[in-house]
Amino acid sequence: MIGSKNGKGSITDLKELVDRNRELVVTHSISERTEEGQTIFRHATTINGKTVSGEGKTKKRAEAVAASKALVEFSQMDPQ
Repeated sequence: MIGSKNGKGSITDLKELVDRNRELVVTHSISERTEEGQTIFRHATTINGKTVSGEGKTKKRAEAVAASKALVEFSQMDPQ
């Protein structure tokens, strides 16, 4: 799992961030493709029009990578 500042994980951190900041517009989408017989999942997270994505062998891993990137992106947009 992708690490986080408070040890909870990036998915939980992103959910808590959204809960604290109701003005954020957040959407998620997931897709998959097969590469050399292996399914690769892609999770895209969009916050206020800015999209980041993550890929992984599982949906959960792809979501964790995307959440981690979204947290970094958000901290650069709104440093507090």
